[in-house]
Amino acid sequence: MLLQILLPVAVVALVAALVAAIFVLNRRPPQQQQPLRVYTPGEQEILSQLAYIRDRLDKFIPPYGRVGYIPSNAAELAQLLGFHYVKIGQDEYGTLPESDDIKQYLDLDLDEAQLKIKDKYIYIIRKGDKRLVAIGDAYLDYLTVKFLEDFLSYL
Repeated sequence: MLLQILLPVAVVALVAALVAAIFVLNRRPPQQQQPLRVYTPGEQEILSQLAYIRDRLDKFIPPYGRVGYIPSNAAELAQLLGFHYVKIGQDEYGTLPESDDIKQYLDLDLDEAQLKIKDKYIYIIRKGDKRLVAIGDAYLDYLTVKFLEDFLSYL
């Protein structure tokens, strides 16, 4: 009877000792922090001028323009983001789905909307007098929707 109790206790103690040994052996010594570099006054001036230039460029060049590609029409935008249908003003590209569920939302008078109808996503964005309607299969994150809004202002 005593052997039946001691054997499982010994096995549990052995496993606990192995786990503790693994944790102790895998501990790494704390990283030594390197001292911060002190910039000379000339280097500080150059860095401040570069920061000023970068801030000015960020205001004039949209983020997608920095990579060298800005779509110029609905067809290029549809190809870039995988839309089945895009309408910008009177410029249309692709085929409008035959579903009445989708068609009823296309004429909504909204500044910005992101809708999911069945398995399709509908994006309606208006900026000033320009309006974009796009239908696709993919969900677009917040930054991509902002890209679409900025795209309308640079069109």
